[in-house]
Amino acid sequence: MDPDVVAAVEHLHRGRLLPDQTAARLSRIARGDLVSAHTELRVALYAGVLLLTSGVGLLLKDNLARLGPLTIASAVGLAAAACFAWVARHAPRFAWGETPVDHLAFDYLLLLGVLLGSADLAYVEARFTPLGSNWPWHLLIVALVMAPIAARCDSRVVFSLSLSTFAAWRGVSTSLVETSLWRFAHVTGALRAMPSVAVCSFCCWDSS
Repeated sequence: MDPDVVAAVEHLHRGRLLPDQTAARLSRIARGDLVSAHTELRVALYAGVLLLTSGVGLLLKDNLARLGPLTIASAVGLAAAACFAWVARHAPRFAWGETPVDHLAFDYLLLLGVLLGSADLAYVEARFTPLGSNWPWHLLIVALVMAPIAARCDSRVVFSLSLSTFAAWRGVSTSLVETSLWRFAHVTGALRAMPSVAVCSFCCWDSS
């Protein structure tokens, strides 16, 4: 309880600078009768999103043989689409500045939709390999899709996922390029050594 704040709220209320409802709410906060659980709820929602995505992964792994890859990909895609539909319905109107969202679960359903959509694309790539040997482009596509979604919805979490996915694409691409160059150098060195081996063999055969 903060007696100075309580006294200030009462003084402003008596001076008709605060309406009755606002003064009553501020007085409850100053006396400690009304405590915010905003941080705890955000942590609980974030943990729920992580647990839900982990549970979906385990469920699909255990039921892969029974459901089939096409059914699994369709189910995860529909779940991601449902999350995006809810987000689109509750999203605020577009503005160039940061726009606050009234619904507490907005960011977390957006995060759930992004994670499910990314997992679905990764599953499709792993099972059906539409990109083949160019599979790292999947990471770039996901990063480029996440970036405008994060900008439209003012989501720092989704934007951080976009940056980390882009960094993963750069790391994987660089690693593949280095591996290809190393193999090329190894093959080139072997080809260059073949004439020398042939000359040595010919000299040994001629001397004999």
